[in-house]
Amino acid sequence: MKLSTFVVVLARACPSFPISSRSRRSFYRIALLISISFSSAQAEQPHNELLPLINQINQYAKSLESLELKQSEIHTLVLDRVLSILAPPSFEYEYWREAAVSPNVMTMSNRLDQAQRAREILIAVYGSKAIQSRAFEQLFFPINEQAEFLSSQEQIALVDQRARYDISRINFFSQNIEFSGSLRASKVSAPSHKSQFPTHSPKMAMITEGLSPESAFEWKVRYSFFADRLRKSQYDFTEQSFRDTYTLLAPIYDVGLKDSLPSGLQISRSIDALEELLGAEAAVRIQIALNPTFSRFSQTALEQGLLPDQIITVFDILQKSQIEMLMASDLMAVDQDKSRQLLNQAYRERDDNLVSFVGKQKVDVLISAFDTPDRFQQTEETHSQTFHMVHE
Repeated sequence: MKLSTFVVVLARACPSFPISSRSRRSFYRIALLISISFSSAQAEQPHNELLPLINQINQYAKSLESLELKQSEIHTLVLDRVLSILAPPSFEYEYWREAAVSPNVMTMSNRLDQAQRAREILIAVYGSKAIQSRAFEQLFFPINEQAEFLSSQEQIALVDQRARYDISRINFFSQNIEFSGSLRASKVSAPSHKSQFPTHSPKMAMITEGLSPESAFEWKVRYSFFADRLRKSQYDFTEQSFRDTYTLLAPIYDVGLKDSLPSGLQISRSIDALEELLGAEAAVRIQIALNPTFSRFSQTALEQGLLPDQIITVFDILQKSQIEMLMASDLMAVDQDKSRQLLNQAYRERDDNLVSFVGKQKVDVLISAFDTPDRFQQTEETHSQTFHMVHE
């Protein structure tokens, strides 16, 4: 019988039982204890690996009883000892490398496991009385202040479900990272002027507001979405090269609300500096990993018969021409004639380079695929194929 059903049955059988808000907590605890006594045969047995710890805690509890301490004091000391023993080992987090498991996910998973094992140990030592102890309330009634109408089992289950939902969200966003803001539109109207460099990042700006520039940088280089995406580029960074790369690219990929959008010239200089730092090939592959259009573009290019190395070369041509167009459009406000001249030149050079490399029939299709953003539609299989292609 489910505990919630049992409580309803008990309430109907005892209509005079005072179910006030003040007594609700006691009522649920009584119901839980009776439910446990009825279903002790189905009670979850502690894991075998916990048996030595159970014996250790049992002996520790008995030694405390000989000190003539209050029961609440003994339970508090026992809880501290249990949580200390079950504390997860510390792990080194190299923020410049991609972790197999997110540190946030690791922490949340460890907390769930620690709480579950602590409950098993306390039940094994004290039996059902452990649930009645106020010292253990954080384990058996973890959200009692917000949801005292829920039983212990229901509160534990809800906390567990919430945590697993949060873990799934963290895993999802780490695999499908959304860069801040929408795609930057050029100052001119031609669709191929759209930049794949994002705009403002309001959430990160709010988080780091009030921090010194140095502290804000240290936070962002570890925990921002852009830093996570940079780690997933699969380049083998050292700590210094990661910090240098982040310093170069964050101003054009992760722009704060109070910052102005990067100009074409700023983007060009950042990319040139990245090539000087890591080499031209590594710089191209990192840009590809950061570009949200590459998934759809690579699919289209494969359909057009391009080989992986050809896809990367074509994508590099398109990215560089895009930067040239941005630089040209930035001049529109001060010198329209010069802007149009440079814009037309960028168009011609892009088309000539592409035609000479892949042939005229494929150019329009590839340009269209590059100009069409594909930020969230890619599947895990496509994502995996994309990174394999870029880094094989």
